[in-house]
Amino acid sequence: MAVIIAAMSLSCKAWEAEEHIPFPMNESPTWSPDGSKIAFVSNAMDGQQIWVINLDGTGLRRISSGMEGGLRPTWDRDGGHIHFDHYDDAGNSRIWRMETDGSNAYLVSSAKYDEVSCCISPDGTKMLVDNERGIQVYSIGGVPESYFATPGEDPDYAPDGTKAVFIRNGNVWKRNIDKTGLAQLTTGDYFETTPRWSPDGTKIIFASNRPDKGNRRIWVMAANCTNLHRLLSDDNEPSTVSDSDLAWSPDGSKIAFSRDDGTFCEIWIVNSTGVGLIQLTHTVATPTFSPDAGSCGSGQSVTISCSTEGKTIRYTTDGTDPTESSTVYTSPIQIDHDMTIKAEGRKTDYFASDVKIGLYTLKVAKPEFDPDGGTYTGTQYVWINCGTKGATIRYTTDGSDPTESSPLYDHDLEISSNTTVKAKAFKSGCPTSDVKSAEYVIQ
Repeated sequence: MAVIIAAMSLSCKAWEAEEHIPFPMNESPTWSPDGSKIAFVSNAMDGQQIWVINLDGTGLRRISSGMEGGLRPTWDRDGGHIHFDHYDDAGNSRIWRMETDGSNAYLVSSAKYDEVSCCISPDGTKMLVDNERGIQVYSIGGVPESYFATPGEDPDYAPDGTKAVFIRNGNVWKRNIDKTGLAQLTTGDYFETTPRWSPDGTKIIFASNRPDKGNRRIWVMAANCTNLHRLLSDDNEPSTVSDSDLAWSPDGSKIAFSRDDGTFCEIWIVNSTGVGLIQLTHTVATPTFSPDAGSCGSGQSVTISCSTEGKTIRYTTDGTDPTESSTVYTSPIQIDHDMTIKAEGRKTDYFASDVKIGLYTLKVAKPEFDPDGGTYTGTQYVWINCGTKGATIRYTTDGSDPTESSPLYDHDLEISSNTTVKAKAFKSGCPTSDVKSAEYVIQ
């Protein structure tokens, strides 16, 4: 989960959300051999980890623990194991294997180059490993053999196991496994990824930023390179989203992919005909506070909201992050002392929301000067701001402490001689701020 902190803007005009961990991403889906589940990577908890979800959107569960790396999973043909990339103790990315419940993880390869992903041959005896040099053939037990393509990345076996598609220099290529028949399938200065052969061998899908080099779209063509077209309509794939990480279902009837809409990256599924689009994974929306965090008077209450239907909001006021056992929000929270409220939205089979943090104080924030006091050459123009929304700033330049009748700060102060500036902030219903004082020496 990410953490969202309500942080004061420098201008004292508003409060702004500030995100403190990476953009929430669920990506790299891979189907179980029976087509009932999808494994994928999510950074929702403890960094990037492998999760599994049922095809109907239930049963969301994390299966990896303590892993680091891209973790792009590939379900084995036997259905009982998953291959994935993970950093070893020396910091090298290597292919690992574990059972589908996350147990018995072990290193498969010990190659010279960092490895990104792999695909399993139809007969389950070989795998093509994508490393920083190219694509290398391995036995399923992890014994390296010859290189299949250099350069090359993101390979996928054809259903009959005699050839594979892959990416080279941004385009889709194919080659026979015996290293004959190298052919370029797409052309143009584009960025294309995840070419995948349909289970019946008649089609190839891939993600591409063609034709305008904008966001990536799902494209499909016949295996003989004819009938190249987008899979989804503009309504189902608007220009504001980017689709990638494609994966056919075992029976070829559906395609899973990751969709980045600029707020979240989630796993989606669509029929192979381009209709029946559904979102598989979901993340609860970040809670909101009303009023915004800041300074307030005693007795004020804070209302917490969340736009996700069916969610439960849990919160704390002691500075700790909410957990599934934290207090359930049911009514406004009374502010009777300086308080930090942390809230998180939760829902069954959804990823928990970002943690929203609100800092509420019973005293107006102390003003700040820019530039602060010091020795300067020439006239200085001093900007005064206060982090409390709606506060009024009063100031003096005669050494006395400001009062409510002191001059109102409404523009930068021109300081052309040695001056002591003092400022104090006021807000109805709140204790006044501490005095900010600074001496300016003008040479």
